[in-house]
Amino acid sequence: MRVLAATLALLCAGFAAPARVDYTLRPEMAEGALQAVRVELAFRGDADGETQIELPSSWGGEGELWRGIDDLRVVGGATLAEGDSPATRVLRHTPNARVTLSYRITKTVRARQRRKGVVATAR
Repeated sequence: MRVLAATLALLCAGFAAPARVDYTLRPEMAEGALQAVRVELAFRGDADGETQIELPSSWGGEGELWRGIDDLRVVGGATLAEGDSPATRVLRHTPNARVTLSYRITKTVRARQRRKGVVATAR
């Protein structure tokens, strides 16, 4: 029985709780129309003090979605640098620090062109 309990304890130790990420979303309105969504997310940075941030690149047949992210910044205690590609950033912080990122999601260029009738949409 003790062997079974010890085995279960070891197995459960391998299944740590997922890292916590706190999100706050705020609509930004102008003249009654949605202009952007302000996003704040807080999470624990990597143990080595450097966290890779992957911005969205594609979804639903659209590409370069990172172009719709504006005003990306760190809220206190860390620095943000360009990454290896336009869709990556490097966040440098104290090891395991709780960090907060803030950014705006705006309409992409393609969405603006579609609205103006410049880009044909699939039917």
